[in-house]
Amino acid sequence: MLSRLTGLRPLAVVATLALASASLVACSSASQQVGGVTASPASCAQLQEAYGSFPAGTTVRGPPHPVRHTGTPAVPVSTEAASLDASLEHFSQCTGLSVVQVESDDVAASLKSDSTQADLAVLPEAGVLPELVDEGLVQPVPETVGANVELGWDRMWSEAGTVDGTLYAAPLTASLDSLVWYSPTAFSRLGYQVPQTWPELVALTSQVAQDHPDGSVTPWCLGLASPDAGEEWLAEAVLQLSGPVAYDQWATGKDSLDSVDADTALGELGSLLLTDGHVPGGRQEAESATMQDAAAQLREGQCLMLHAPSAVEALFPAGSMSDAGASSQPEETAGAAGAGDVLSAFLTPSGGQDEETAYLVGASMLVSVSGSEAGEAVMAYLTSAQWAQAYAALGTGGTAHHGVEAAQAGSPVAQQVSQILQSRQSVLRLEVADVATPERVTALREALTAWASGQADGATVLSRAEESSAQ
Repeated sequence: MLSRLTGLRPLAVVATLALASASLVACSSASQQVGGVTASPASCAQLQEAYGSFPAGTTVRGPPHPVRHTGTPAVPVSTEAASLDASLEHFSQCTGLSVVQVESDDVAASLKSDSTQADLAVLPEAGVLPELVDEGLVQPVPETVGANVELGWDRMWSEAGTVDGTLYAAPLTASLDSLVWYSPTAFSRLGYQVPQTWPELVALTSQVAQDHPDGSVTPWCLGLASPDAGEEWLAEAVLQLSGPVAYDQWATGKDSLDSVDADTALGELGSLLLTDGHVPGGRQEAESATMQDAAAQLREGQCLMLHAPSAVEALFPAGSMSDAGASSQPEETAGAAGAGDVLSAFLTPSGGQDEETAYLVGASMLVSVSGSEAGEAVMAYLTSAQWAQAYAALGTGGTAHHGVEAAQAGSPVAQQVSQILQSRQSVLRLEVADVATPERVTALREALTAWASGQADGATVLSRAEESSAQ
């Protein structure tokens, strides 16, 4: 499942879950393929013992189903929803509980207006959680869910879901955002090397543009119409150029939005991305392009690199991932030249000013809204190792859940992503939207939209954002 398809993070498009109970049916005993490893699901008896059986006719109300559309003509964004449905199929057959998904452009607003009437909600950003807790809109997680989180997730993830010492949100999925997607075949064909440092990334960008003055191939794909694309790029630049300590100060609000670190980073991004010939169609086209559009441009060979979270893998066709994995050097890979090349990813290089290599990550958080028995049963399953394994089997871009072995992830990139997310030696930093107030995030996104459109320079928009967030 994709993450914030308009700014990718796992399960972001799926905003709320409304539950309905159906009659118990016999469960399939078919096994699932997880990264080439056969994984047998729990039996119906085991699932019923753990999560209960629900009588036919029991329903939990759900709201209308507004469908988000992208592109022309408008096409429903359904990748995430389909993946979640598939991961819950066996559970639903066995327990009688089926999950009815309801999309929302603004989960918090939907919960505040009571328009969801849902049992569970998936928050694409943890930063909104304290506000929802203060307004009494979400419930503390049940003990079984808390136990699942403690067993399956490292502390940083549970801390993101904790308010005043109480766990209100369980991490559901996680993404590694510090990735640059590319074609190893294209790099090899054109004589380019994967950059090891930020200056090398800058140099490669300039070289690609110089080598293709007609704009037939640009160094970067860029979809700024996705609301948080600019924010994630800026967060990445602050983290890689100034280091995790400076990033923490800036992201959490201990330092201002227009800090020297942020101003420097945005200046770097302007040169990297918005210089003529650096993105397909220039600044104007990038403004209107979504992450889906940018991913398609990469697949079509219009551009060579795309900065996007691990969950973007769901946008690429099956069989399009290279055995190169998340690499530090490209490998010679067989395949077509140009459009249709297999894809891989490398880790966003650091500026080298900090001894630690840090990675930007994101998480989707699962909350209980109604506290219903049926809702809590589904919540318990969605936080279990059983579900994490079923979800990983679908090739959903890696997992931080310790109940899934990294080798079981569905592609070489996802395997390395899982290793990084699960390793206690990794230096990980949550996205701005997971650690900042909603007001701060909104101000930053509006500022970056103005910057991307050329309405004002970086220093000006960041200063305005700081003033707006402080009001």
